[in-house]
This record gives sequence, structure tokens and C-alpha cells, in this order.
Amino acid sequence: MTLQEIKKFTVSQFQGVRATVEFTPRGPGCIIIAGPNGAGKSSVVNGIYQLFDPAGVKGKDAVTKPINDKADSSFIQMSTTDLIARVDFKKNGAGTLTVKAHDGAKYGSPAAFMKESTGGQVFDTEAFSDMDAKDQRAELLRRIELPFDLDALDAERKRTFDGRTDVNREVGKLESQLAAFAPVDESLPIEEQSASALMRELEEIREHNAQGDTLHRSASSTQTARENAEADVARLIEELDAARTFLSRAQEAEALTLDAYKSFERKDDTDLRASLDGIDALNAKIRAQAHRGIVADELAAQSALSAQATAKLAEIDKRKADALKAAVFPVKGLGIDDTGITFDTGREIVPFKQVNTGMKIVIAFDLFTQGKPDLRIIFIKNGDMLDAVSLAGIEKLAIERGYYVVIERDRDESREIGWTIVDGELAS
Repeated sequence: MTLQEIKKFTVSQFQGVRATVEFTPRGPGCIIIAGPNGAGKSSVVNGIYQLFDPAGVKGKDAVTKPINDKADSSFIQMSTTDLIARVDFKKNGAGTLTVKAHDGAKYGSPAAFMKESTGGQVFDTEAFSDMDAKDQRAELLRRIELPFDLDALDAERKRTFDGRTDVNREVGKLESQLAAFAPVDESLPIEEQSASALMRELEEIREHNAQGDTLHRSASSTQTARENAEADVARLIEELDAARTFLSRAQEAEALTLDAYKSFERKDDTDLRASLDGIDALNAKIRAQAHRGIVADELAAQSALSAQATAKLAEIDKRKADALKAAVFPVKGLGIDDTGITFDTGREIVPFKQVNTGMKIVIAFDLFTQGKPDLRIIFIKNGDMLDAVSLAGIEKLAIERGYYVVIERDRDESREIGWTIVDGELAS
């Protein structure tokens, strides 16, 4: 099929249209439908829109009350250089779309034919402005070429970010564990100490000192024996020789034991007892310090993983930013961030949602008229948001790109340059 020129629109008895309204476009450009509120201009625009909106013709989303109260049927028709497209509404019935050539031949699937001939989408600038920010972003992404799959890159970034989150969670746990340990004590031995060795040494000291105690008791005993002997000498003169012999022996024994006792040196077990008493606490400190080292090593490893993930996130973000910066967007000033579309006003970059409505319409129109379908038509239902300068810009682009722009607008000079609807009819 070749590029089609629209020759005539007809809207009859549709909604607020109380007669048959016909108008012939002068060629590609703005087709302004003007008139006061309630006059029926919205009905004219909505009626033409039904030719391109299968959901509005039948089904649960079909247009409500498509026939005015004084008629039994309504229709909308468009004639082009190649065909006639028409929607008929009957009382208590769904609408019917037909498309036929000028020789009367009908197209088998009118809705599919209209979709194909318009490139798959008849655009309503207001609908685009009302889209969710992510849907607007997706729509713009379909119209630009990037050196990578942005969704795949975003998925990679999410995986990396989630991985870093897990690592950072582990880092936090390890930091909390490490903070609970006592500071490193360089004086502590590396290995835990043995209590058995200290106990053996303590037993040796006990045995040694027991010998001293025995010697002391022996010295005391021999002293007593000497004293008894002296008494015996005094009492028992008759046994003097024997007693003297016994005394001599006792004196010798006393001398020996006293000398041994005097030369005996007791050993101090105070430090050893203290070491034995504190060995469990010492070994607990050694174990805690060893555990602290393990936690510190794990913390260093997890922190390194976190740093690697952070570096990768920065690399992904830079790769994405560089590609988006280098991308050629279909409309000057448009851009993309993670949440939606942005626009450079010349002073700052703002979300598309913050752009004034008139500028949104111009941007959306520029964006969606860069395709080259066979049948080129755009709808602007909130045309009162367009000032004269914006309207002139749209007119210029529409003529250059061969688009017919159906605009509902009643401000400024609209009634002088467009078709005016009054009381549901085309004003003369």
C-alpha cells in the first residue's frame, strides 16, 4: 500500500453530534475541531478515534452511548485515496468496523488492516502524558538504539547490588562480633597452657617442703630425748655411764638433725598457686584472641568482596550512563533515567512528568510522528494546552512528515482556522 491522503471525515449522530458533520482536510497538518463546551466537538474527535480503536467499537471497553438520544443509529466514516473505513453503531448492539476499497472490495480483517496501515498505533498525546513513568520510558526505549540490552544491564546491576547487600550484611555481623572481643593482648601466648605441668611442679614443692616438716619434727623429738636423758643422768647416777653414752648419742643425733634443719631452704609456691588458679582464665583469653583473629580475617575478606561489588556497580553505572549519553534520542532534550523519561529544559534536567502540558504534547507529537506508516494520523484531545507557538510547531512538523493531526481546541483563533461545532452540528 502507498502513502494515503485523507480526503474526508464524516461523523453522524454519534454521541453529542445531532446531525451529520462532514469536513475535508486541506492536506497533512492540523485539523482543529473547535466550539464551546457541550457543543459536540469532543464527540466529533472521539468518533473519528473509533475508526482506529477496536476496543472502543466492541467488547467490555466499548464506548458508552455511541448514539444520541434522537437517533436509532450512528456512524463514522473516513475516505482516503485508497479506501473507505467506517464504523456503524446500532441500538442495543456493538459497533461494526468495515474497510473497503473504492471499487467495493472489502478487507477481511478491518481492525488488523487499520492497525497495519497506521504502523500499529494511532497515537493520542494525552494518553502518552498519562502513562506511568516506566511505560513512557519503555516506549522511548523502543524508539532508540543502544549498544546493549538496557533491561539485561539493569538485571545485571540488580544481581550485583543484591549480592553486595548480602556481603554487607555479613560484614555488619562480623563487625558486631569483632567489637564484642577484648582488644588484642600481645603478651598472651599463642598456645593454651597445660595445668598438669604446673600441678606436677606444685606436687614436687609440696613433697620437698614435707621433708622439711619431717626434719623439724625429728629435731623437736631429739631435743626432747636429750632433755629426758639429762633428767635421767640427774636422777639415775647409778646408770651414769649408760646415760652418758645415750646422751652422747642423742647429742650427736641432735647436732645432725639441727644442722640438716638449719641448712634446709623452704621453696615459695605462691606464684605457682596463682598461676594454677588463673590458668583457665588465661586459656579463655587465648581462645578468644584466636577466635578474634579468625573473625578479623573473615571481615577483611567480606569487606574486599563488598568493595569489588561496589566497583562493579560503578562500572555498570558508567557503562550505562556513557551509552545513554551517546545515544541519539528521537527528540532533542529527551533522556532516560532509571525511573522514566527526562527532559532538558535548557536550565535543568527534569522528569517528563514535570514538563508543562503544552510542551509534553509537542514532545510527544515529535516523538510519535517519526515513523512512516501508510496512514498517518495523530489525536490531540487536550489541544487547549497548546499556545499559538506550540500549535505552529506541530503544524510545521505535521506537514513535513505527512501527518493529519486531529485536535480538539477552542482557544485563541481556533474557530477561525478550524471547523467549529455548535449544538452538535458543523457551523456554517
